[in-house]
Amino acid sequence: MIETTQAAAEFIDLDESNFALSMQEAMADADTVEEFKKNDEGVRLEVETPEELTIEKARQILKDKFEFEQASEEKLRGIPRPTNQQEAQKIQAYVMIEKT
Repeated sequence: MIETTQAAAEFIDLDESNFALSMQEAMADADTVEEFKKNDEGVRLEVETPEELTIEKARQILKDKFEFEQASEEKLRGIPRPTNQQEAQKIQAYVMIEKT
């Protein structure tokens, strides 16, 4: 997904800093965030091909999930409390991205 996004951005000559700023503004709008979630889930369901799940694969997935959640929680513990509404929105966007 990252490689595809980078290729698309290069194709339309999109500057990385402009993209980051646009994403920050978009993530500050609750309706846009909800729309992103719906679109992401819909696309994921359309493009994923079912794979046979073995017990070993399920164990590895569960192990990875716990490790990623632990790493995410450790990162999120270091976030300072917001002092104003704008900072709170930025922190909320960061937390959502980190959890994703």
